[in-house]
Amino acid sequence: GIGETYFMTCKYDEATNILEKAISLAENMSIAPRQIVMIYHWLTETLFWRYQFDEVIRYGEKGLQLLGDDTECVEAALMNTCVAFSSRWKGDSKKHEEYIYRNIKFVMNLEYTKELRIAYDHIAQYFLHYSNDMETSLKWSKALERQARKKNDIRGIATAKINETYASLIKGDLRGSLLLSNACIEISQGIGDYMTLSEIYSAKIDLLIRLGEIEEAKEHNQAYLSLSEQIGEGDWLTRAYAYSNLGNISLCQHHWEEAIYYYQKCIEHRSSSSASIAWSKSLLGYAYMKKGDYDKAIEIFHEYADKNAQYGLFSSLDALEYIYRNIGKRDEFLDFCKSYREKHAESVKELPLQQWYLEPEPISNEYSNLAFTDDLDNEPLDPSWSWLNTLDDCSYKIVETDKGQKGLEISAVNGRSLSGLNLSAPRFIREVTGDFAVQVCILSPSEDKPQLGGLMIWKDEGNYICFEKGKSDRYGFQFSGYSDKKYLMAGRGYLPDENDEKVYLRLERSGDIFSAYVSTDSVNWLTCGKLTMQIDDPIQVGIYAHGMINR
Repeated sequence: GIGETYFMTCKYDEATNILEKAISLAENMSIAPRQIVMIYHWLTETLFWRYQFDEVIRYGEKGLQLLGDDTECVEAALMNTCVAFSSRWKGDSKKHEEYIYRNIKFVMNLEYTKELRIAYDHIAQYFLHYSNDMETSLKWSKALERQARKKNDIRGIATAKINETYASLIKGDLRGSLLLSNACIEISQGIGDYMTLSEIYSAKIDLLIRLGEIEEAKEHNQAYLSLSEQIGEGDWLTRAYAYSNLGNISLCQHHWEEAIYYYQKCIEHRSSSSASIAWSKSLLGYAYMKKGDYDKAIEIFHEYADKNAQYGLFSSLDALEYIYRNIGKRDEFLDFCKSYREKHAESVKELPLQQWYLEPEPISNEYSNLAFTDDLDNEPLDPSWSWLNTLDDCSYKIVETDKGQKGLEISAVNGRSLSGLNLSAPRFIREVTGDFAVQVCILSPSEDKPQLGGLMIWKDEGNYICFEKGKSDRYGFQFSGYSDKKYLMAGRGYLPDENDEKVYLRLERSGDIFSAYVSTDSVNWLTCGKLTMQIDDPIQVGIYAHGMINR
């Protein structure tokens, strides 16, 4: 009991020492396995917050061994949870999934106790963040809230609300997510739960930045940073995130030196986890890039890509191509890509990203029959278009640029996207069958309106393709898709120069192969990659706008 109290007041060293003594006493007394394993649970909770994941897994597996055939009790659920979550932090997704599914089979059949909060929580997180199954995730969150209310487990209620906060954020409802985060903060403050409060503050600050409410984000970050004094010895994580937030805020305000300072402070407070430090360094590299210190940025992004052969590569390619193009040394970027492919041949072979930069390639000459054309410059639009505005908060209109060019402008509010579980982007679609080419011309409406969006191919929520401009950078393009809800990044790249006043996007289908092209004159084309996906007819093609602005 003393160990649990130390843990809840964030005194992790004291909690670890006294819980280890409790375990020693319990084992010498030969008390019931479930009682011993419950002490293991509080020790693994403490060790997890000290980021000693190997020790957490060791105690979890030791507890399961001690329970033997008693595999569907509260204590077994807690041991499965600690092994699953620590395995995830160590990057072992297979083990994470295995132990989560052990719990899924029986946890809802158990009488609820406050300790089971984490079992419900991690199952809900699994479905939301790793299985792209929001419906099932929310089912577990609602079940947790229901059970917690019955037992007056305030921390359990707050945890359920946090999962709903993230679910709202992921599906693009930023304002709804913000309201939920406020409710979580009020609940956690009421019981002095600084660990939960720390997590939800971090989410709220991220939301405020996405919404462009930078000053409010800065104020909340000061409150977040002050939590480290309450959390005590575990404060390095809170401080790390707080400094990272300040770095992000400084970037939004174009204060490059401040951003560099805060990202460096973030790295100082990071754990020894190579993944967390690498991500922080990539943010530092971005700050150097925006400042114009390209040599330092190149050094950081080379290292980031080298040590993180998948996600790190995606981020680094965007930054490095931007830099090398800006300094007039695009050939050096091509040399980097070539040497990287050779050095990491095995890792690269597994990646769906095969097109690392735009390359000249002629479009197909097979599509000579013009099936449909529309200048999109008169209202009402052709009735064959269907307007989809799923959250009923976006709009479109016919506009005329200052150069006298008329066209369709689609306006997407904050959070609208086509990515994973967020399918809220406003769009015009029409049905098509067989092989085809679809092409659109995009004009820049004005300097203060970012262009985010492009062409899409849609079958259903788990199978669709996006070819878009502006997501990573104003001059950048991405070609990606989802096949049975699995993300596939096929290609990316920048135009050779910053000429984006008018660009043409084109998608071609030939059987199961989809190809993406971009051009500035509709004569000379650059390929952005190919995707192989089995999609049965009929499907829909269209144009859409994003509201996920990188501020």
